[in-house]
Amino acid sequence: VDESGPFLTGSDLSLADATIFPTMVFVMTILPKFTPLGETWNPEATVGSKVTRWFERMKSDPAFGKVYDEIRGALDAWEENGRWKTILHAGLRDNDAPTIFDKILDKSAPAKIIAEDDDVLVFEDKFPQAPIHYLLIPKRRELLTQLRFSKPDHCDVLGKLLQKAAEIAMEKKLRGYRIVINDGPEAGQTVYHLHVHLLSGRGLAWPPG
Repeated sequence: VDESGPFLTGSDLSLADATIFPTMVFVMTILPKFTPLGETWNPEATVGSKVTRWFERMKSDPAFGKVYDEIRGALDAWEENGRWKTILHAGLRDNDAPTIFDKILDKSAPAKIIAEDDDVLVFEDKFPQAPIHYLLIPKRRELLTQLRFSKPDHCDVLGKLLQKAAEIAMEKKLRGYRIVINDGPEAGQTVYHLHVHLLSGRGLAWPPG
């Protein structure tokens, strides 16, 4: 922003103003919804103080103000229709209680770690049901207390859990193994942070009991 004039490039209105302003309406409306709980949205920290001042000036311009009102009207309709409540990290947030897995993740509870990357942690089950019994968990639960609560946003991490299981099976040269996800108390789930069981080292009957 050129501080010598009210517009982005100085004293004259330019294509830059007309192009960037609609995008900034989205930015200033949507990004605050993704602010972590307990934190306060700070536009100057995100887009800079100069752009923030320019945006506020442009909103008072009759022509740009009309553009602002039209875009905000459409976004406000999302609010009224509950659209934000379906979007992870916007209206859809993980407010469930922490579990023992959170303590394992922050190293305040012990666990024998088998593998770890940016997204997945793998460790031995404390109560093994087979000679090899690993648990694979997403490092960020993000509403994945149970598989039934998964959203399209979770497709990536769900795939990474299975890919990591296959990778470990190859590394350990497992001849056969079973992948299990328990969903709900009737299925035997006891920790409400989605986790994948990898079992091997003994005969695994079918159907599972």
